[in-house]
Amino acid sequence: MATTTAPATHPDDDDWNEESQLCANLSTANTHITRYILRHLDADAGRTTPTPPHDEHHLGRTLINLGNRLATRALNRRVNTVWNTFYVINPPSDGQ
Repeated sequence: MATTTAPATHPDDDDWNEESQLCANLSTANTHITRYILRHLDADAGRTTPTPPHDEHHLGRTLINLGNRLATRALNRRVNTVWNTFYVINPPSDGQ
C-alpha cells in the first residue's frame, strides 16, 4: 500500500518550500564537495585516481546553479527588507 504526503507548506511564508529545497540542495552539494576534496587529496597522495573531468564539470555546474539561486535569494531578501521598511515608514493611506 502506497502512502502519500501533502506538499510541505508554511502558513507564514509562500517561499518556504523553495527555501527548504535550496537548503537541502546545498547540503547535498556540501557532501559532494567534501568527497571531491578527499578524493583530490587521495589522488595527490597516489592512493586513487583523480576525479574524472565529467564529474568535476558536473560538480562545477551544480555549484554555479546553487550560487545563482543563493544570490537571487539574497537579493530578494534585500528588496523585501527595503520594501517592508518603506511600508512601515509610509503605511498605505487607505484611499485617503
